[in-house]
Amino acid sequence: MKNLLLLLAMLITSATMFSQLFVKPNGTTDSYVFVTDEILFVEQDVNLQINTNNATTEASIYLRNGAQLIQGSTVDAAGSSNKGTGMLAVDQTVAETSVYHYNFWHSPVGKPAVSNGNKNAGVSRLYKMNTLTSSTLAQTTTARNGDNDPFTISTRWIYTRPSSGILDIEAVYNRINGTDGIAPGLGFTMKGVS
Repeated sequence: MKNLLLLLAMLITSATMFSQLFVKPNGTTDSYVFVTDEILFVEQDVNLQINTNNATTEASIYLRNGAQLIQGSTVDAAGSSNKGTGMLAVDQTVAETSVYHYNFWHSPVGKPAVSNGNKNAGVSRLYKMNTLTSSTLAQTTTARNGDNDPFTISTRWIYTRPSSGILDIEAVYNRINGTDGIAPGLGFTMKGVS
């Protein structure tokens, strides 16, 4: 933990002119922040650059075992002050899943931004975690059921709920299919795999 805090302090200090938290690969060496069971608090903007040296470790920040990234009040509501092409890798798992279970998931911020700000998320941003920092992009299918080997998600069963009101019982769920139609910070339901 002490080394992580020291690394984080060095990153923040060396990149204050770019953003409050700046993570970028160093030549042929990937760089990332790994947080487990803690809250990483950043008062201002975040600038993440994608790791390009190893295709299975592209993320700039890895959040594991309930870890969270919380941004302070100086970041605008749309997250438009965040920058970069990097990604957050959040480990979200459920204890029990099958093709008959639906789970509610939360999109942390969205897919990597080519321009400033957080972008929509969707099934194209879901990965299967192989190790703590290695993952494989999930395959998709339009069939009724997905599969665990190879990890395949059925795009038929991904829905969001309109944000017209939390207690709106009559609200209709919106089918997302294979698009990146989940706004940053919103949740979605997804059917399990076999």
